[in-house]
Amino acid sequence: MYFNKLDISLWKYVQDKFAKELNLPVYTIDREGNEIVVSGENAFLIDLIKSKRYDLFKERNYRQLNELEEGEIALYNFYGAMNIIKPVFLHDKKIGAVICGPIKREEFDYSDISSRLGVEEQELTDAADEIKELNGEKVDWCRRMISILAEILPKLAHQKQSRDNQISELTALQSIIKMVNSSLELDEVLKSIMEFLVNSLKATDCSVFVETEDGEKKYCLKNEVEKLTEVEKAVSKRAIEEKQIITVKDIRARFRIEVESDYNSMLSIPLKRREEIIGSINLYGKDLGKISDESLNFISVMADQVAIAVANAQRYGEVKELAVIDKLTGAYNRRYFTEAVEKALEKGINNENPLALILLDIDDFGKYNNAHGHPMGDKLLKELSNVLKKNVKEGDIVGRYGGEEFIIMMPGLKSSEAMTTAKRLKEAIEETNFEGGETQPKGRVTISLGLVSCMDKVTSSDMIKEADSALYKAKDTGKNRVVQRIILKDNLRTEMSSEV
Repeated sequence: MYFNKLDISLWKYVQDKFAKELNLPVYTIDREGNEIVVSGENAFLIDLIKSKRYDLFKERNYRQLNELEEGEIALYNFYGAMNIIKPVFLHDKKIGAVICGPIKREEFDYSDISSRLGVEEQELTDAADEIKELNGEKVDWCRRMISILAEILPKLAHQKQSRDNQISELTALQSIIKMVNSSLELDEVLKSIMEFLVNSLKATDCSVFVETEDGEKKYCLKNEVEKLTEVEKAVSKRAIEEKQIITVKDIRARFRIEVESDYNSMLSIPLKRREEIIGSINLYGKDLGKISDESLNFISVMADQVAIAVANAQRYGEVKELAVIDKLTGAYNRRYFTEAVEKALEKGINNENPLALILLDIDDFGKYNNAHGHPMGDKLLKELSNVLKKNVKEGDIVGRYGGEEFIIMMPGLKSSEAMTTAKRLKEAIEETNFEGGETQPKGRVTISLGLVSCMDKVTSSDMIKEADSALYKAKDTGKNRVVQRIILKDNLRTEMSSEV
């Protein structure tokens, strides 16, 4: 586990150099006795035992390693091969050992191990006889070199790994910051940040919970985290209330629910914009309770970037809305509406996928303004827009075409359905008690509507022109009515009118 924190490629590079200088095999084992880094070729005796029974190889190393303390170096008998062993420490923890040899042969009874290995005793004896013995001066030199190697390798490899990690984190952070400040698509930015956090911290999953004016919103990296929504809400709430990172080491025990082991611990990090808490980041993993202080600091930096991304997206949403919404009425503006019609026509119009437009205006609006003034006229436009939006289906688009004129796009409605909608709108306006409506010629506010239903290829300008012509006829034939034009295949047209 500890070797994951080290630069193993650097470790091997340095160890290879030492092995070449010593003209002896050198290998590093971990805390359990497993080989981690091997330099040079082992003696045949050692490779024979390792290939037949790796558990015996591992056990022998493990037992010898446990007997040594920091600073000690020793010779030990590995089934007749004498090796030099020096324990390796990182941050005062014994993480393994560096082993060099064999430097000489030692007498050993192979009768027991030969049966365990399934190898003839003589074969083991012959392998041991191949071991060359070094003189005392050479052995002392090997001891000094292995001692130096065991001392410098952990620090060197850890420093490089830490430095590489820091460089990697800074490079990634730079990319994240660049994305946060250049992209206004919140989903895209949050996905990149969540993926980076999961990969950097070796977590399992991540979600971001944000409080907006429209209520709570949750962004998930993987769908599995949806199963933990109730847990997440509880932990996020505490993180937000206490304004600090909350750790749950064992979700199963804490909440008494069944959870996959990879999701059994979590961190909830509050998101802060200025001094306001706006949500939380929630990380899931197998054992996030042991996360380091450095990692927690890094998560806090990423949380700041998430908060900035949320703020940028919200500002972008507001600006984007202002760019397409008519400020007075709250309906879409003429430019946005025209683009929406063109996009709908590009998809193709036919009997199965018709398109309908309504162009309408307020009857005798000039008289209303003269009687009540323009501020009251503006109020009427705003209230009428709200009535229209409440009486169309989801997916229909209500826009302000200009002055007292409104325009509505209704995709997918057949001609009869479009007429039903137009009549419903006319009646809804008639039945609404608008302030000052009693002074109008009909004793109430009314509208005239030009409806065009299209079932064949046509341009947006042609559709609006047809709707305008139908509206003019509705006005000319008494107002407070709907006149419908239907564009059939091969540009054939028909017309019908509603009764007042």
